[in-house]
Amino acid sequence: AVIMLLLTASALFIWKTSVSMFAGNPRYTLTEVRINGNKSGYWTNKKQQICSMLQLHPGSTNLFKLNPAVLKTKLTKEPSIEKVTINRILPDTVAIDITERIPIALINSPKSHYVTDANCILMQKERCMDISYSLPVIIGLRNEENFVPGMKASALKGAAELIEQTRTEWPQLRVASISIMRPNTLVC
Repeated sequence: AVIMLLLTASALFIWKTSVSMFAGNPRYTLTEVRINGNKSGYWTNKKQQICSMLQLHPGSTNLFKLNPAVLKTKLTKEPSIEKVTINRILPDTVAIDITERIPIALINSPKSHYVTDANCILMQKERCMDISYSLPVIIGLRNEENFVPGMKASALKGAAELIEQTRTEWPQLRVASISIMRPNTLVC
């Protein structure tokens, strides 16, 4: 019983000490949030929006009370964000590295509100990097009223592969539009 009491007291002491040294220490209060990513990306100059999404409060949030995995999950719910890395930089900084999805085509119209990336993930044109002026249009994706940003539109696969192939292997060719209206047929 004495050994159990000593073990419990030791564990409590270690826990209390770690809290006061790290999570309760004002030296580890967040003062800077760094956003790194594509220079022409949508999220590059959106530090306030990202802090709001992640509930980061410079001046009051303690670095050791942050859970980088939870923060990463929150950011990757945004369809235009493909990958996120979050690092604590002691004593007072969080660095957020964002890899954005790159739009490769507009959906159904040059004035569409939706774009897709090479993996056929639908994104709102207004919430991703703006390169729509040079994108081809994939025509024929049905039920636009049912589009949900972040959904995978598998019907775009063949068209997306063709666009990527022309971009990487035949850059001198430019695809203006591709129709996927007929099953198993791409019309450029």
